[in-house]
Amino acid sequence: MIFLIPFFLSTIIYIYSFINLGNTVYRLNAYNQITTNYTILLTEGFIGPLRSLYYSTIYNNTGIEYIKSQIFMWSNPWFTYTFIFSLFYLIKYLYYKLKNYFYNKLLD
Repeated sequence: MIFLIPFFLSTIIYIYSFINLGNTVYRLNAYNQITTNYTILLTEGFIGPLRSLYYSTIYNNTGIEYIKSQIFMWSNPWFTYTFIFSLFYLIKYLYYKLKNYFYNKLLD
């Protein structure tokens, strides 16, 4: 259950950043109506960074430039989910450590 908090938070940040980046989640169709397509978040959103890293590695002989440019992009789901989950579990770990520390101090 506790897993859902960072998952939903990461998903909201990722979707908001992906749309703000200008990627085509919604667009106008031939009848000038807005149509949405959220499958692009799952297809290009997750596969696109991996494909770009692969092409950068093949054609530039290193993927370091790509990794440096993408490492702190909220629209990159690999960074967003990793960062939010790591931050969440770090806070959780520190909370329990501090809680035990102060609880043991009270007993002494």
